[in-house]
Amino acid sequence: MERVKKSKDSETNLRFSQDDKRLDSLNKKLPVNIRLDKSQLDKISQSSCRNSLIYLFTQFTLDPKVKPAMDTVAKGMQFLPNAYGKTRP
Repeated sequence: MERVKKSKDSETNLRFSQDDKRLDSLNKKLPVNIRLDKSQLDKISQSSCRNSLIYLFTQFTLDPKVKPAMDTVAKGMQFLPNAYGKTRP
């Protein structure tokens, strides 16, 4: 049983290491002013949403249409209403 656990841990560590290398490589392709710092990259690689975030970061970095699309979405975002999250009377 322990042998299987070690093998699984090794596979997981290898995958995390590969993810870290991929994120670092992608990050270096971005202009310096929009690169993520080490702590941001670490948060991506440690997130339970890691695969989705890596996919999004990959598309953002490699597909020139993604950044303008994300900028458009960001421009349309609004603050939440004041009553959001308050319990109903």
